[in-house]
Amino acid sequence: MSSLIALVTGGGVRLGAAVCESLAGAGWDILVHYHRSGPQAEELAQRLCEKHGVRVETIEADLKQESSARELAGEIERKWGRLDGLVNNAGMLASTPVDEAGRGKWDDIMALNLRAPWLLSMAMRKLLLKSASGAVVNITDIIRTWPDHDAYVVSKSALEALTRQLAVEFAPEIRVNAVAPGTIMFPESYSAQKRQRIIDRIPMRRTGSGRDIGETVRFLLEGPDFITGQVIAVDGGRGLNNIF
Repeated sequence: MSSLIALVTGGGVRLGAAVCESLAGAGWDILVHYHRSGPQAEELAQRLCEKHGVRVETIEADLKQESSARELAGEIERKWGRLDGLVNNAGMLASTPVDEAGRGKWDDIMALNLRAPWLLSMAMRKLLLKSASGAVVNITDIIRTWPDHDAYVVSKSALEALTRQLAVEFAPEIRVNAVAPGTIMFPESYSAQKRQRIIDRIPMRRTGSGRDIGETVRFLLEGPDFITGQVIAVDGGRGLNNIF
């Protein structure tokens, strides 16, 4: 097996699907992880196989369960033998108003957005060490504060810290970086007026695309191999607006 192999969590829809598309287009074989998006993941896998001639398989797991990472690693080792790239994309976005949110929702967000990337990185380490250039890419966020979304913001901020920590722990054999998307895909609930207000704050005066994220992930997976512990903001300059 000569192709590079990547596991993309939450790979069946939205940004995860865009990452799979970019990697498959570059000749990577893909493991598309999903939990509740089985039909979309299967359709994506078939399309990428036919379009790019690469091997694409789907794999189901509830990453909020602590045992999932270990079970996934075992299955990948049996069927594929190694791993070249791990993309921790699966995440949960939900509001947690300070006077309403219970521990259950907090725990679910933290389990999927933070604990799962840690457990997966640790579980896949042995497989990544079999690669000539194993790498991990975490998907974080440019948002630093967001009313009523405490758990989400904390989990993504902590994931950046985990990225830097694992970059030190896994060096020199495995690189660990992150991509922080800005405004890429609006929630369907956003009105046209709200969308325009956000776009007006972006120096590039437009939203980004899934391809922007996919190509940045690919860049970090493929090299240069002297980049580790970094977080690349793909936000059209939105994070700079506090200095305008």
